[in-house]
Amino acid sequence: MKLSEHIVNGALDHDKLRATVTTGIRMLDNVIDLNFYPTKEGKTSNMRHRPIGIGIMAFQDALYKV
Repeated sequence: MKLSEHIVNGALDHDKLRATVTTGIRMLDNVIDLNFYPTKEGKTSNMRHRPIGIGIMAFQDALYKV
């Protein structure tokens, strides 16, 4: 997620950020279902805990724009 793209008129656009995060979470959650798991234990763990991670890019650019 490129955070600087969510700065509008010098402020963080919360609605745009919410939409981006919602879409990203849904896509990453789908990867868990579609992934190949070589062991039964790995599949069971991922299906139970659904581990995902979202990072941010361009944080310093966002700070500069604000």
